[in-house]
Amino acid sequence: MNGMRRFLRGWREKFNRYCNRVFHNARWIAPRKAGTMQRLGINSPKTLRWLNSRALLAALVEAGRQYSVTELAGRLGLTRPTVEAALVDLLAEGWVGESSPAPTPNKAGRRARLYQFRADAGYLLGIDLGPRQVHAMLATLQGETVASVRHGGLDIAAGAAAESAVQNTVSEVLAQAGVQPSAVIAAVIGVPGIVSRGGELVHSVVVPDWIASGTMGNIATFLQPAATHVDNDARLATTAEAAGGVLAGMDNGVHVILGQQMGAGLLVDGKVMRGHHGAAGEIGGLGSLGWAAAAAALASAAGTANAVDPVGSVVAGAAQGEGWAVAAIEDFANGVANGIAALALAIDPEAISVGGDMAGAGELLVRPLRAAVARLGMFEPELHISAVGADAVMLGAVARARDSFHNDVLELSAALPRRRL
Repeated sequence: MNGMRRFLRGWREKFNRYCNRVFHNARWIAPRKAGTMQRLGINSPKTLRWLNSRALLAALVEAGRQYSVTELAGRLGLTRPTVEAALVDLLAEGWVGESSPAPTPNKAGRRARLYQFRADAGYLLGIDLGPRQVHAMLATLQGETVASVRHGGLDIAAGAAAESAVQNTVSEVLAQAGVQPSAVIAAVIGVPGIVSRGGELVHSVVVPDWIASGTMGNIATFLQPAATHVDNDARLATTAEAAGGVLAGMDNGVHVILGQQMGAGLLVDGKVMRGHHGAAGEIGGLGSLGWAAAAAALASAAGTANAVDPVGSVVAGAAQGEGWAVAAIEDFANGVANGIAALALAIDPEAISVGGDMAGAGELLVRPLRAAVARLGMFEPELHISAVGADAVMLGAVARARDSFHNDVLELSAALPRRRL
């Protein structure tokens, strides 16, 4: 009897250390998730079962394929009963689906059930919103594009106009995919302005009325029950570029949005920087760097006849070899070079990617821009047109929505690091 008591006491002490380690280590569980473990009880066996279910779910989400109980147990280092108990919970939550494998000729016996994360259990929404455009992308819970809608050439700097445009565009993309609004779990909106850590648009030179009229809050209300977040458009574009574009696999890089809207995002030590106030990379507001003047000069070169889309007219003219347009692009490159050189000297990037409307000029922009930045900096930069393209902000928004879903809904931040499937 005494031996059994010592065993139980030792097991309890180990379990307490395990739970406390998980609870207090920020690498494994976000501070805001402590409430879940508190509800279950820090030292409760329910906590261990819940943690195991998060580890299993995280592995299935990352793998994106079907596995049997035996495979899951072996690859994750868990016992079969532990995996089975976790799967019962995940099936009840609706995030994991169960299926039978296809019959195999010449094989007798009972076939193992297979389990997979249900990427179709809901949807993610990414929105690129600016004073002249609203683009929306609907994706699965794994981030795969289902449908997208693009509307440009708009005049939606007024809050009410922006709200109406977003409502119409979102309704259109949902109808295109045959998806009900209630199926959208998380949405992220990319905007041209400074977004605080709390997700509030607090400053914007180009769309100040969106702040004054509470546009973001009104859009979030329309998108309910989806959890809606707001982020800076350049930061989201940088996220997309780092995931699958010019900056992929790099530790340090700069992504600039050039055109009628201007902005920049910074990749430092593999992370897209936000800054204390959410203003990292927001150098366009410094008049001495010339970004606003460069955009104004480009619009002036296009003339009043092309006032609706001055960048498009300049890019099209340059592509046809028109001298005025080529000269306008070179002047623009020289005008924005100071700001880009300042960013390059600040973080010493491996590469600089160029997005936005002006990216359509391709090498006609890259050549003079690379030369101008090289004259101002210590090194000639690796400077390339964005590999992600015009969908960069939407793709970054979907990626951010996926992170929100993983952390806030699935609570995968609670999963202990385990061997990957």
